[in-house]
Amino acid sequence: MSLWLISTTPLNNNNATTVAQGVTAFFPIGGTGNLSTEAGTQLKMRGTFTGKNLSCYISAINGTTTVVDRKNGANGGMSISITTTGLKEDASGTTALASNDLYNISCATGGSHTNTTTFSIYAVSLDDGGANIAMWQSGLLSGGGFYSGGTAWNIWLSAGTGSTSAACEQKLYVAGTFSFFTINFNTNTINGTQTYRTRKNGANANGVLSVAASSTGLKEDTTNSDTVSANDTFGSNTDGGGSSGSAAITNQIKWAATSDPVFQTGNCPGNQGAGQTNYSPFFGYFPLETTETASPMKARMVQTWKNIQAFFLANSSNGTSTLDLRANGASQAPSLSVLSGVTGRIENNSTYTSATTDTMNLRQALGGSSGSLTYLMAIDQGTAAAPAVVMPELVTEPYVPRGYTQFWRD
Repeated sequence: MSLWLISTTPLNNNNATTVAQGVTAFFPIGGTGNLSTEAGTQLKMRGTFTGKNLSCYISAINGTTTVVDRKNGANGGMSISITTTGLKEDASGTTALASNDLYNISCATGGSHTNTTTFSIYAVSLDDGGANIAMWQSGLLSGGGFYSGGTAWNIWLSAGTGSTSAACEQKLYVAGTFSFFTINFNTNTINGTQTYRTRKNGANANGVLSVAASSTGLKEDTTNSDTVSANDTFGSNTDGGGSSGSAAITNQIKWAATSDPVFQTGNCPGNQGAGQTNYSPFFGYFPLETTETASPMKARMVQTWKNIQAFFLANSSNGTSTLDLRANGASQAPSLSVLSGVTGRIENNSTYTSATTDTMNLRQALGGSSGSLTYLMAIDQGTAAAPAVVMPELVTEPYVPRGYTQFWRD
C-alpha cells in the first residue's frame, strides 16, 4: 500500500475561507481556491485509487457544517459532521476510484442565516495499492490563474505561477513517466489561442495542449508522455496567447515512478519578512499560519519524508533562516539552513519516518532583522521500507540410524 497525502488551501492569497449558511462550496484536491460550481474543481483519475482519511481544520464555526468527498458529482464514502473547531477527520470511510472518475471535496454549512464556518485546510489521502502512481494537481481558483500576453510557468502541486522556468520546475529524485497532461478550465476570458506545455530541464517537453479562446472544461493530452530521470526538473507553462483576459484553472498529470519515493508536495509561501516564524501545510499558495495548530495534517501511514528542497527567487534577509519538516510540533531532520543572500535551489536529503498518528507540516523560521525571502518549497513522501524478516534459527538433532547408539566425544 502507498498512501499519498494531498491537501488544499481553500482561498488563494489568504489563510482561510468562510462558507456561509446555505452555501455549498467545492474544493479541488491539491492547489488553492474554491468554487460554487463543481466541474472546475474535479480531478480526473488516471488509475485505480482508494480515497481515504478525509480531514479539515476548522478555525471558527457557529453552526453545523458537513464536509464530504465527491465522486462523479455525487457524495463519496467519506463524510465529516462538524460543530466545533480544530482538526476534524473521517478515518474509517473510503471511496473506490477508477480511471476517468472525477474527484473533489465539498462543504455545506447549515443552520440559521448567521451561521458560518472558516477553514484553513482540507486534506485527503489517495492509496495507489502499491502501484507507485500518483495524481499531481495544482492551480489557482477564486481569483487567479494564467493571464494573456506573457509566458507563465506553473508550479506543480502548488498554486502559484512564476516568470522563470528554473524557479517553477521541481527537482525529481527518482525516474519515472508523466502522462495525461490535463487542464481543467473553470473560467477563460482570454481572447486568443494559448499553448500549454510540460517542461523538463528548462526546455519544452512532450505534453502539449492548444486551447482556443474562451474555451472551458477539461482539456486533455492523452497521447504524449514525458520520461524523466533522477535529478531532472519538471514543470509546465503557457505561452500567454491573446491580448486580454485570464483563465482560472487546475493543472493535472499522472506520475508513475520506477521506485520510491513516488509523491512530492508543492508549497508556495511567497514573500516572507525577516524575523518571522510561520507554519504551512504541504500544498497551496500563501498558506502561512502564525500558529502551528492550524496547518498540520495526519500522516495516517508509516512513511518516509525526505529530499526537502526550496528555490529562492530573492533573498535580502540579513540573517540565517531555517526551513524544516515538523512532526507533532517538533523539528525533524529534513531541514534547510539558508544563509543571507543565497538564491537558487538548495536541498537536504535527510529522512524522517512518520507514525500513523503523526501530525505533519512545514515551518519557515526566517532570521535576521531586515529584508525578506521569496521562495518555493517541496518535500518527498515515500513508503517506509518494510521491517526486515528475521528467520528463526533452525535447530536439528543429529541423525542416528535405527539399531545404533549415539556416542559423543569431546
